[in-house]
Amino acid sequence: MLKKKVAFEAKTDEELMELYQKSDDAAFQILYQRYVGRILGYLRSKTGSDRNAQDLTQEVFLKLHRSREQYNKMLP
Repeated sequence: MLKKKVAFEAKTDEELMELYQKSDDAAFQILYQRYVGRILGYLRSKTGSDRNAQDLTQEVFLKLHRSREQYNKMLP
């Protein structure tokens, strides 16, 4: 499993989303790890509340999960 995680960490966000569309939960975990801190920090600065920021961060990732089938890789 560690090899898979290391290999996934080298992938782009676009590659991870394509894997997540195919129900690869490890891809979601990497995306989550990449962005949770930045999203939480941003929302904390906007709301002034750690609890609200945590709730909103959870909403962000829930929306990502619910809309993963609609993801369409942008062309270069």
